[in-house]
Amino acid sequence: MTSKMSREIEPIVRIRPAIIEGVEVAIEAFAGAARMTIGELSALKQGDIVALDRSIGSDVELRLNGVVIATGELVAVEEMFGVRITAIASE
Repeated sequence: MTSKMSREIEPIVRIRPAIIEGVEVAIEAFAGAARMTIGELSALKQGDIVALDRSIGSDVELRLNGVVIATGELVAVEEMFGVRITAIASE
């Protein structure tokens, strides 16, 4: 016996990966954070150093829309920074 409700339910349509593989997204590398008062922030001047909450050699996070998708080591790629992936997020 089929109810009227079950006949009206549309099947779930999934997007085929081939359709979205070429979509470009922006990934950010997060190296750490700092907390300070507004007074400290407004007193910053060129040459000042802001200490972050991570030590040298700590993994950086690769984020997509604020979500961590991987972690890795900060490396030099010619004259630019790069990230050598050490772990990929599972979920």
